[in-house]
Amino acid sequence: MESSRYSLDSTTTFAVSPTSPSTAHAIPKLHCEGLSLLHNNGKESPRSPTATRGWRDDTTQEDQRTARRSRVVVVTLYLLGFFTILVCTCATWGIVAYSTSQTYSQWASHVTSGKEGSLHLASDINGLVPEFSLRPQIFHPDPQPPTNATTPPSIWTSSFPLGNGFITTPPNFNPSINTHLPPPMKYKDQQVYSVAVFHQLHCLQMIMTRYHSLVDNSKRMEGHDDDDDGGDHSHINHCFGYLRQSLMCCGDTALEGQNLETQGKKVETDGMGVVHLCKDFQGVVEWVEGRRVSDERGV
Repeated sequence: MESSRYSLDSTTTFAVSPTSPSTAHAIPKLHCEGLSLLHNNGKESPRSPTATRGWRDDTTQEDQRTARRSRVVVVTLYLLGFFTILVCTCATWGIVAYSTSQTYSQWASHVTSGKEGSLHLASDINGLVPEFSLRPQIFHPDPQPPTNATTPPSIWTSSFPLGNGFITTPPNFNPSINTHLPPPMKYKDQQVYSVAVFHQLHCLQMIMTRYHSLVDNSKRMEGHDDDDDGGDHSHINHCFGYLRQSLMCCGDTALEGQNLETQGKKVETDGMGVVHLCKDFQGVVEWVEGRRVSDERGV
C-alpha cells in the first residue's frame, strides 16, 4: 500500500492512496501549505509559532515607541506652555515697572526741554484734571478792599467754587499705583483731593484776615478812626488783591491729598508732598539778572 508524500520543489506531486477519506481531505491542506512555503522560498511560514511571536514582539515594541513619543510630545507642550506664560508674566511686570520708573524722567525731560506736549504749566501731572483753555486777563484793583477781619469782600468769597475746590476721584481709582499722588483724604467713603489753586487762595485769605484783625486791634488801642488806614494799609490791601489775581491767573490744578500729620483723624490737606508743574524759577532769575539795571538785592 502506497503512502502519501509531498515535496517542496517545483515538481511537487501527490500520490493518493485509496485508503480512508480522511487522508483525501488532508491533501488540499498539505497542498496549500506547500504552495505557501514555496512562495516564501523555503522560509518559515508566518503561521509558525516563531514567526507569530516575532511579529507580536515587533508590534508591541512599535506601540511602546509610539506611546513614548506621545508622552514626550505632551511633556514638551506642557513645558513650552509654562515657560511661555512665565516669560509673558515677567515681561508684563517688567513693562509696568519700567513705565512707572520712566514717568518722572519723561516729565522732567519734557519740562526742561521746553517741548510742547500733554503736560502744561501749573497743570495736573496725573491726568485726572483736564486741561483748560488760555485767555487774556487784565488785572484790576479790587473794587471792594477788605474793611474788617470778620467779613471778607464778596470778590474773595466768589473766587471759591461750590465745595471749595475739594473733588472726588473716579470710581475704582487706585492712587497707590500713581507715584505722583499723595494719599487721598477720606470723606463719606469717598477718596478726596484738593485742587491747589483754591488751597492757595484760602491761605492768602487767612493771611489777609489775620492782618486785618491785627489792624483793627491796633486801631482800637490807639483810638484811630476806621477810615484812617494810612499808606501802608492801602499798600497791603493792594498786595492781597494782586496776589489773589496772580493765583487765579496761574490756576494751579495739581492735586493735594491728606495731611499725614493728622493720621487721618481730620479731613484736611497741607499741600505737602505734591508734584507741581512749574516754570524753572532759577532760569527766570538768571535771565532777569543778565538784563538787570543795578546790583541791589532785597525788597
